[in-house]
Order: sequence, then C-alpha cells, then structure tokens
Amino acid sequence: MALSKGAFDHIYEHAKRRFLVRAELDSRDDAYRWVMHWLSQHPTFRKSQHVSVSTSLSSFGWSADTTADDSDRLASRIMYLPAPGDHVLRFKGRWLWLSRRRPTGTTSGHQGRMMVETLQVTTYGTSRRLLEELVEAARDRYELSSRQRTQIYSVSMEGYWTQAGSRPIRPMSSVVLPAGQAEALLADCREFLGSEAWYARHGIPYRRGYLLYGAPGTGKTSLVTALAGDLQLDVYVISLSSPTMSDETLRNLLNTAATRCILLLEDVDAAFVGRTAAGLVTGEGR
Repeated sequence: MALSKGAFDHIYEHAKRRFLVRAELDSRDDAYRWVMHWLSQHPTFRKSQHVSVSTSLSSFGWSADTTADDSDRLASRIMYLPAPGDHVLRFKGRWLWLSRRRPTGTTSGHQGRMMVETLQVTTYGTSRRLLEELVEAARDRYELSSRQRTQIYSVSMEGYWTQAGSRPIRPMSSVVLPAGQAEALLADCREFLGSEAWYARHGIPYRRGYLLYGAPGTGKTSLVTALAGDLQLDVYVISLSSPTMSDETLRNLLNTAATRCILLLEDVDAAFVGRTAAGLVTGEGR
C-alpha cells in the first residue's frame, strides 16, 4: 500500500510538471506590483467574498490617486485585492489559479511596512505564453495609470529597492532658481540622455552627477522631482546616513537600480565622516 501511494504521488507530481505552467512573483519585484494592480481592477475581486481591503496601496508599492485640488493629500480610495489564500479567475478564456502566500513574521520595506509575499499564478497547458501575456497586460495597465506620476523608490530594511509611492508630475516652472539655471540643467540632462552611444564608443561609464547643496527646505528634492517628471524618469533614493547602509548594500543597490533613472543620494556628507578638509593641517598655526 505504501509503495502504491508513493508511485501515485510520483505520477501526480510528474503530471503537474508536465501539464501545468506556473509563475511565481515576489513582492519585492516590479512584476508583483503590476499584477496586483491589475487584479485590484479585475471584476472577480470586486465581487469576491474573500478579499484584502486597503485605502492605500503604498504598502504594495504604489499610491492611491490624489485629489484634484490638493495633490499632496492622498484621497480615500477603497481597493479590493486578493486575500491571502487561493483564488480562481478567467483570463482570455482560460482558467487561472492564484495562490497568494504571506509568510508569518516576515516584513520588509520602509519602516517594516511592506510584507514579503509571493503570488503564484498557475494554468493548464504546456506553454507559458498565457502567463507572459498576463504579466505584459498588467505592466501596460500599470504604466498607463502611472504615466502622469513620478515613481519614487526607496531602500527596504532588507537592502532591496521597494516602491515607496508616487507623486504627481511637478513642472519645472514651479521650482524657483536663479534665471536660466533650471533651463541649463534640463538641457544638460537631455543632452546626456541622448548621448549613450557616444559614451559606449569611448568606453566611458554612462552616468552624470550633480551636487545639490543648500539648507534643508530650499528646494533640492523639489528640483529632483521636477527633473524626473520632465524627463519621464523614476527616482531612486538612497540615504547614506542609514544605519543599515554598508558598502555591499550600496553596491547591490547601484547595480539593481533601473538603467535610466535619477539616483538621489541623500546625506552625502555622511560618507566623509572623520575626514579633514583638504589642506587643513593641525598644530602648525594654519
């Protein structure tokens, strides 16, 4: 009897691998946010009896819409997401099985708010094309909904990039700078973004840096946000003063940020703690 059951389990597992196609999405990855956003708008979860209810999707990497008259205040918007567990829905005439898993006691994200989860999507057949089409449709819808917003990424407590939210695109005209300075900076950025081939031909690392300095509240972050909106780039924020920041974490973050983005290094002076100013010699009356 034990041998028969073992043989049955072996045949069952072989049949699953042969006739089922499965994709697993990690909540730290962009594809997870795309699919969850797509599911939140699917009729199945507008009528389902088992859902997760949220008034803000920031814990899953995107923000609720803002009101028209106050772009800094998040509007109350009820979203219905697949509850942890198993679900079934149809996509392009085929059945999909969803399994959302939330391991107990695992958190990440800014201040521990974002739970590390997995979402498994399974369908019958031998081709994964249907799952690829699902991810592509979810990506397209997500990008369409965020086209008028600047996406902001921050570093999770585990040292991964996580989408902290989004902001309405801010026009450069709203940033107060000396005459001609904003236009010159924007023109320089556009020239750089159009010169990737030149950098490649000459073997020069394709990056450009700007040092923004000034007292808190003088508009440094506002300028970065306006640049990102005008150039249609996402903003990736690293705080060098974070107690969890290490050389290895910083190296990993730099390697995994989007190819075309604005990387904002905050508190850059924290990288030079303990150094003396150039030319300063103590004990010699200088």
